Amino acid sequence: MRPSESGSPLATAGPEPLVSMTGVVKRYGATEGSLGAAGSTSVYALRGIDLRIDRGEFVAIVGPSGSGKSTLMNILGCLDVADRGRYVLAGVDVSRLGDDALAKVRNRLVGFVFQQWNLLARTAAVDNVALPLAYRGDRDRHRKALAALKAVGLAARATHRPNQLSGGEQQRVAVARALVTAPAILLADEPTGSLDSTTGAGIMHLFKRLHESGRTVIVVTHDPQIAGLANRQVHLLDGRIVLDGQTHEIRAGGTSDPAEAAAPVPASPPPLSGAS
Repeated sequence: MRPSESGSPLATAGPEPLVSMTGVVKRYGATEGSLGAAGSTSVYALRGIDLRIDRGEFVAIVGPSGSGKSTLMNILGCLDVADRGRYVLAGVDVSRLGDDALAKVRNRLVGFVFQQWNLLARTAAVDNVALPLAYRGDRDRHRKALAALKAVGLAARATHRPNQLSGGEQQRVAVARALVTAPAILLADEPTGSLDSTTGAGIMHLFKRLHESGRTVIVVTHDPQIAGLANRQVHLLDGRIVLDGQTHEIRAGGTSDPAEAAAPVPASPPPLSGAS
């Protein structure tokens, strides 16, 4: 394992990766040639990300506030698109898809788990889990929702409403809801942020079990201890990948601050021609 200067090596031999990003750049701010509030034309959230994630991996994307991890999560989950670069998800080039096409890819390939759970308060757990299938018109959604609850250890709580469940149980319902569509990626955004440390560790061990069953799990977190429960860690700083390696290798190398290994970050990448 060594610090990454441009992300994970995309030239790795083997089967086609589930996630393949090459030169992904994302910026926010004023239109070309005008000045933003701070006097600059734009703020770069991602500065040329190269990333490969294979099927069945358990990856933590780690970084402090402002590192670009939320922007990277939005692009990984097809909630947003890059200004420059290429992103291929499960063989589908999503780099330049429109909103409707992105929504279809998102519904088919990505299961989201959010920090705040986003459960319907007056709805039983099984019906919360079945909701994504209801949007598809799936007539077998009740059975599939029960199977997803069983997978997270909550089959006995299927008829309970969220206010009858603990915080950890509510998060497990959210995980089941993400699983029910059989997505290519289970993508979790700070999934333990609203939980105490013990319950949060339990959720991470649930992700580990799901990974061991063959699922691809990507967790976005600012917490190095939570990241340490994943098999692989991708650390971001100032919109760049500064460390990418297996967790056991990172521990063996004694890396405590990935920023120390980062190459100097220029003020901005080359201008985006024609981008706004």
